[in-house]
Amino acid sequence: MKVLVVRGVSLMKKDIFGTTDPYCRLSLYRDVRQTSCLGNSVRTRTIKRSLNPEWNEEFYFRVNPESNRLIFEIFDENRITRDNFLGYVSISLPQTDIAVDGFEDLSRTTAKSYLLKQRR
Repeated sequence: MKVLVVRGVSLMKKDIFGTTDPYCRLSLYRDVRQTSCLGNSVRTRTIKRSLNPEWNEEFYFRVNPESNRLIFEIFDENRITRDNFLGYVSISLPQTDIAVDGFEDLSRTTAKSYLLKQRR
């Protein structure tokens, strides 16, 4: 499955100067209960001093559309302290319209927007 992380809009201000240094981490879980992460997580590059970052980065995952869950987590990167969690989006692949058999060109699929949720 190809995932395109396009942008964030109106993110929370976390830095002292009223901006944030956001990046998006993507993790694929074995099942919808999020009990077992499959492999390593991937992440976008950090966009410095932006509340409306434009990433436009593609990632590829080998998925089971009948059971996997994809988690997007947004963080504010900090050099000295721990990165600040800004929110997450959880997408259950069985509830999407991903093709189950073989490959399908979904390049015409429309983009979807999601609101960030607070920590689980």
